[in-house]
Amino acid sequence: MIILFIIVACGFLARKLGWTDDRFDAGLTKLIMSISCPALILDSVLGNTDLPDATFILNILVISIFTYIPLLLVAWIAPKIYRAPRGSQGAHQFTIAFGNTGFIGFAVVGAIIGSNAVLYASMYNIIFNLVVFSFGAMFVASSGTVKVSMREHFYKLLAQLRSPAMIACFVALVLALLGVTDNDGIVGRTCDMLGAMTPPASMLVIGSTLAKYHFKDMLGNWRIYPTALLRLLGAPAIFWFVGGLITSDTYLLGVLALESAMPAAALGTMFCIMYGGDLKTMSQGMFVTTILSVITIPLVTLALF
Repeated sequence: MIILFIIVACGFLARKLGWTDDRFDAGLTKLIMSISCPALILDSVLGNTDLPDATFILNILVISIFTYIPLLLVAWIAPKIYRAPRGSQGAHQFTIAFGNTGFIGFAVVGAIIGSNAVLYASMYNIIFNLVVFSFGAMFVASSGTVKVSMREHFYKLLAQLRSPAMIACFVALVLALLGVTDNDGIVGRTCDMLGAMTPPASMLVIGSTLAKYHFKDMLGNWRIYPTALLRLLGAPAIFWFVGGLITSDTYLLGVLALESAMPAAALGTMFCIMYGGDLKTMSQGMFVTTILSVITIPLVTLALF
């Protein structure tokens, strides 16, 4: 995490020196999500010499589904307990329930644990995307000023399922079930090389994005701190305990819990724009959880492994 934090600091410095801007960040993000991240996901299967069996993969999907039930419930109730303003409750609920599992999650889990963990994380991410584009969108829309139909929600979900990263998740699932690998082949080595750029590129974008915000504006809302703690520590605790009722595999539970310990998902800002949600509170959640994750992710890793 210290290494990753140094790369984040490099991205931060690059923005402050004028070497990067919003256009650069958007372009690099698109490159990561369209090429390098899908390659990282495929490499988790193609470069794996010890693939799990079908039962194990099904177990990952089942755990991912059932652990989201209490997490969504906590996310819905918690902001009401500390009396978040009605207009910002959706932003708090989204922040608690959904971490940046795709952009940061794959990079961090892969860097800390390895390719096996990326395979498990990609299976988890299939469920994540189904939940975030249904319940996540509804959280933000419930307190937003722009109302859309369930049909529009459905089309947004279908669009996400056609994204390169999600297609790579489904392909990785099929390849893993069939036991297909290509560790020393051209395709496997290409995916390995392309996938290796995901962690540093992702951290550079995060650092550059953080440099846009004014610290005083981002840190002044006290309600964002209990929300951040629930996101960074509460979510992995829920995954660990609920998942433990389904499987006794502590390594698998650790990987999924660590994947759930990521800072708030960037999709939240897009939902706020679409549904008229509280963009400032959502940005505060992303900023605070990203900063605190430098401390909490190592703590969660030590606790889990």
